[in-house]
Amino acid sequence: MADKKHSTVGASSATRWWNCPGSVALSSNIAKQPPSPYAEEGTAAHELAERCLKERKDPFQLVGEFAENGWEFTEEMAEHVITYLEAINSDLNKYNLTWDNVEVERHFTLSHIDKEAFGTNDANLGIFLRRLIVYDFKYGSGVPVEVVNNKQMMYYGIGGASEGDYAEVELVIIQPRAFHPDGPVRRWVLPITMLKEFQDELKSKIQETRKKDAPLVNGDWCRFCPALSICPKVRSVVEATAIADFKNDIVSLPAPETMPTEQLVRILKAIPLLDAWLKSVSGYALQQAQGGTRITGYKLVKKRSNRSWIDTDMVESLAGTYGDVIYKERSLKSPAQLEKIIGKSVVEPLCHKPDNGVTLVEEKDKRPEVSPQAIVDFSEVIDES
Repeated sequence: MADKKHSTVGASSATRWWNCPGSVALSSNIAKQPPSPYAEEGTAAHELAERCLKERKDPFQLVGEFAENGWEFTEEMAEHVITYLEAINSDLNKYNLTWDNVEVERHFTLSHIDKEAFGTNDANLGIFLRRLIVYDFKYGSGVPVEVVNNKQMMYYGIGGASEGDYAEVELVIIQPRAFHPDGPVRRWVLPITMLKEFQDELKSKIQETRKKDAPLVNGDWCRFCPALSICPKVRSVVEATAIADFKNDIVSLPAPETMPTEQLVRILKAIPLLDAWLKSVSGYALQQAQGGTRITGYKLVKKRSNRSWIDTDMVESLAGTYGDVIYKERSLKSPAQLEKIIGKSVVEPLCHKPDNGVTLVEEKDKRPEVSPQAIVDFSEVIDES
């Protein structure tokens, strides 16, 4: 999968900086954080879809192989990629075209708008002088994405139509894992004139992000903002919503039963933002600690993990000695379960505890402290030199 340069005003983050132009400058002060497991899984699903389009393969042929990020292609992933491929195939049949007409992972630049205006479309299908169809495969299962007036999709539409002559553009979102009343495939057709009007608005919105005092505006888009943990606008919302004083060592929060209904409703509506902010703060603190910054009262420790089998075939060979006792229903018992039956000496050599990384905990935690990754990396460089 081709490496993609990141744009500060790219299509994928358009909803955020469109509504909060100040987030671009604020995010520039934040070091890039490692992707979440959900993002990693989505990246792998996109790679599977890309390979299927380019190599003309059924996704189930690739089940068991691994993406560049190490994530395995699963049957569930293949099933959802099929939905994506079928959406494209239905259009190929409709317009009597072949897979050779599909542009896959097409990069575009819109330098006439801004030097940072560029991106990559998942797939395009052009019907000369008639219609350009732009496909966007979304693997997320949390929030269903609307296609009508979707800024990201219109951005992709401009990119796709930058080379070609079309009367209209059809934007297609394929999101098989999130329920939507309109189904997993959602379409919106708009005339090319409307897209050109949006292009002027896009240029204006990007210019707003360049202003020295570009405003910060909170909203649903805050959930995916890199600067969420340090945003003063979000902090003020947190303080006002929780009626908490963060200037003191002890934060005082009101009991729910003491709140009037109006305040309860206000807090309920703010929960998604509060939850995202807390997770962002926790992630930022962990990143700082891993970089070598000492967080007073906290330390890095290894995450807890459960034992898992090193080789299930070796464990199943025990059936000749211990019979079906090694199974729980149709699957193998866990190491802890089987250890109680056949003994620790037999089980111990067959299992291990995977490394789940580190986490930041209070110093009173009984787990031993580990060195920050930055310090570990530095010491390794010294040892090798």
